[in-house]
This record gives sequence, C-alpha cells and structure tokens, in this order.
Amino acid sequence: MIKKFVQKMTILPSWVVLIFDICCVFLAAFFAVFIRGTINMPSKLSFEDYITAPLLIVLVRVIVFLAFSTHKMVVRYTNSNNLLKIFFACSTASLILFLANKTMFFISGFHIIPMSIIYIELPMSVAFLVFYRIQFKTYYLETINPSKLKKNIVIFGAGESGILTKRVFDRDQISKYNVLSFFDEDPNKIGMNLESLKVRPYSQLADYLSKNNISFLIISIQNLPASKKNEITEIALQYNVKVLVVPPVMKWINGELSFKQIRKIKIEELLEREPIDLDKSLVSKDLILKTIMITGAAGSIGSEIVRQILQFEYKKLILIDNAETPTFFLTNQCKELHNMSNIEILLIDITDKIKMEEIMSKYKPDIIYHAAAYKHVPLMEDNVNAAIKVNVEGTKNLADLAVKYEVKKFVMVSTDKAVNPTNVMGASKRVAEIYVQSLNFEQNNTKFITTRFGNVMGSNGSVIPIFREQIENGLSSLTLRERKIITLRFGLEDDQSRTLEEVGKIFERTRERIRQIESKALRKLRHPTRSEKLVYFLDDSEAYKRKENEKGKNKKEENLHQELGDESDADYVSDDDSDEVVDVE
Repeated sequence: MIKKFVQKMTILPSWVVLIFDICCVFLAAFFAVFIRGTINMPSKLSFEDYITAPLLIVLVRVIVFLAFSTHKMVVRYTNSNNLLKIFFACSTASLILFLANKTMFFISGFHIIPMSIIYIELPMSVAFLVFYRIQFKTYYLETINPSKLKKNIVIFGAGESGILTKRVFDRDQISKYNVLSFFDEDPNKIGMNLESLKVRPYSQLADYLSKNNISFLIISIQNLPASKKNEITEIALQYNVKVLVVPPVMKWINGELSFKQIRKIKIEELLEREPIDLDKSLVSKDLILKTIMITGAAGSIGSEIVRQILQFEYKKLILIDNAETPTFFLTNQCKELHNMSNIEILLIDITDKIKMEEIMSKYKPDIIYHAAAYKHVPLMEDNVNAAIKVNVEGTKNLADLAVKYEVKKFVMVSTDKAVNPTNVMGASKRVAEIYVQSLNFEQNNTKFITTRFGNVMGSNGSVIPIFREQIENGLSSLTLRERKIITLRFGLEDDQSRTLEEVGKIFERTRERIRQIESKALRKLRHPTRSEKLVYFLDDSEAYKRKENEKGKNKKEENLHQELGDESDADYVSDDDSDEVVDVE
C-alpha cells in the first residue's frame, strides 16, 4: 500500500515537509535536554524543562526554516546544495538562540535555555533532517525504479573524465542505469575506490563482463588509440555489451558533461589510421575573395563542403539544391554559423537549364563544387531515366554553363562506383565524368576536376549506416573468429569479398574448415531474432557467389570436355556445389 502511494505521489506538499522538520527538531531538542540532564547529574530537570526548551527551539527554527524556504525543497531530489542549505538554516537558528541567551544573561543574569542544550541540539537537528530526506529519496527512487531493473554499466578510465561520467549518472535521479565498476590500465589506480566503486585492472574486463549482466561499457579516456578501442570493442561484443564513448572536453556544454552527450562509438573511431589534416592556408588562398557555387548543397557531402568553406574569407556563397526540407535545415545551420549577408540559398533543379543560366549570369561564380546527384544504387536501378537526367544531363548543363561564363574551376564530386560500372548509378556518373574531362581539351579557361568518393561515413548515400545496424543486430551474436570470417567473406570492411582459400590462408585453416565456420555463422545470423535486412543481404550475396561458382563450374566443365573429348561422361562437381556441411567446432 505504501509502495503504491509513493508511486502515485508527485511532489510531497511543503506543509508536510515542514511538519516532518518540526518533528525532527523537537526530537533533537528533547534528546539534547535528556543528554544534558543525564551527563550533568547535579542539575535536576523538571518535566517543564523537557517541554519548554524544545518548544522554544522549535519556534526559532520554524521561523528560520520559513525564511530559508527549506520546506519548499523537493525531498526526492535532495542534493548536496539542499543539505548545505539545511545546515546554514540550522546554524542560523542556533546563532539566534545563542545571542538571545547571552543577551538575557547580560540583562537578568540567567539563561533562557542552558547553553549546553544549544550545542548538543544543533548537530542532532542537522543529522535528523538530513537522514529522513536521504531515506525518503532512496526509498522513492528504489520504488519507482528498482535496482534490479536498471541496466548495469562499467567505465573504462578511472581519471577525471571517468569520475565525471559516473557523476552524470548519479545526478540523473530517475536514471535506469547503474554504474558498477571502473577499469583502468594504470597500476597506480588499480585497487583504489573512486566514487565508492572499485578500480579493477583491464586484464579482468573480459572475465567481469562474462560474470555480470553488463549492458554498456563507456570509454571515458580521451585520445585513446584506435587499436585499443578496437580491442575493447571486440571484448565487449563477445558478451553483447554495447560500447559508448565520452566526447572530447571541448564539446561539453558549458564545460559540463551531460547524459545526452555520451554516445555510441562510431565506426570511424575504430579505424587504425590517423586522420589527414589539410593545410588550410593553401585552401584559403584558393577560396579567398571568390564567388563559390555549390550544387547539392543540402546533401550530406554538399553540406559538409558548405561548413568547411564557411571558415574562409570568400566573397559570396551560392548554395543550390532542389530538396525543400534539407534546404530549410541548411538555411538554419548557415544562420547559426555565419552572417547570411554574403550567402544565397536557392531552391533550383540543376536540370532546369534556363534557370541555371539566369543564376550563372547573375552571380558569375569563380568556383563550382558540383555535388548534386542521385547516389542510391538500388533506387536508380528502378529509375533509370531519373539517373540519366540528373547525373548526366544535369552535369552537362552545369559544365557547359561553366565554360560559357568562364568559371575558373569546376570540381565534380563523383563516386568510386563509376570505376568499371556495374549499375545504372555508376554508369551515369561515369558518362558525366567522361564529358566533364573532355571539356579540358576543348578550352583553357575553365579547369575541370573530378574527385571520387567511396562510402562516405555518415552520408545519405552510404551503405555504412545499414551495415552498422546489421552489425549491431546480427554480428554481435557471433564469436570473434566467426565475425572476422563473415567480414572478410562478404567484404564488410573494404567492399572486397574474399574466397574461402584466401580466408583460409589468413587463418591458416583449410578451405573446408573455413566453410564449416562460415556456414555455422550464417545459420546464427538467419535466426528469427536477427535483422531482416542482414538476412536479405546475406541471401543476395550468397546468390551472387553461387552464380559466380556456377560460371566457374561451367567453365571448368567446358575445359574438361575439350581436353577429354565427348567420350568422357564423368560428372565434374566443384567443391563449392556441395551443400552438405559438417558442423565441427
């Protein structure tokens, strides 16, 4: 019944809090009188003494509590500041009693209340007031959010960042997370207690994750090498533990870390390579006091180009896109980052040659970054006309206008799928590349440059977000070896699938053994609890591999028949055609 009452209760009324405070103060004063009478035996206290002194103390304290508004503090959100306020209020009341007592003694020669009672009552009042608040807060939080229902967390890094991370969860009163332990590699920190938690050695991480129901592992150390992040992530994935990271200090809001800033680890953070830092002074020389046009400016690549150019001293920035909502958000971002006086944002389709010519004649850009294009491969397979119109015709329109209006530099953003294209999107971009490059030989005023992007992390056309979901929902169920084999076989890391023989050489195992492991892993991934997208992806990939194997088999059969002649009726069976797999582990 009490539990239901607490769960339904929103905020304890202030008058109820005041009654609790009065009761605590009265008890503290009563015990102070009792202790004083017990210790000071010669002093015989009457029944009136046990009532008069506490009532007088309660009267003074209530007046001070009302002045300090301690009864208006929400009990279930009690924190150190609230407790400090209670201490100051009690100290102020005791000081008033002390001064009143001394004044009365100076006037009449006797104290209103024995001084020893004031000294004893103060710490007892503070203790009672703090105790009941903390007890109520603890019971309330445990009632609405029991510890057994919380998700457990461990923190890698027992430094300042790790301690601040722990405090973030402590501040969140109704947090559904419970920090259990710190882990660190520093021998000076191992074995210590930080924030009431033990610091354990990194070598015990795997064992700890296996024995405890841990949901999240938070990496709090700044500038941790990618190799170490990879290692920690591999350990965490073995036990289905999600990895989160604390952002750099400069990204904290007003110098403080908040709960929402702790995020999932990004794929790019696991790449074991140093980021390339561009010489911005060289870029600045190329852009300074220039009119720059960017097509596809609201897209993922185009908007990043915009953000980078906003850092430099350009003359004017012309941003073009035909998608209404992304362009709206781009406008808001530009307003936040920069003065809009020298920025023009236009909602135009690059295939509209008449409108584009009006823009070119009006602004006469010095540099064009052409990022407008259709990029999604499967979608373009079903919309061939749209791919050709935008990727080929749109690029041709813009390139011709660049020549006509003597643009100094035209940079076309292309794709790696334009290399030996096998799909409509790649083919359309390749045609556009060829046309743009041909213009370099027909004139000398405009310099045409083509740059190819692969799977740009975080871009709208990238498959990496899909793979990220597949990896999180599916591959985490595999062992470390199974994940590596699937990753290599299907080219999840570098878009380069490998044969069974190639993977076997890496693991120093036979071709058949690799196939056994792969088969077992695929059965796990096709379990009903796995991502449907991953199942479709695997099915499509295997169909492609079977098709390639069939081609290889037919070719081998043709060669065999040519060598042996038509007399041979023996069946040639490729190793890859055997569907029977022995599950050996």
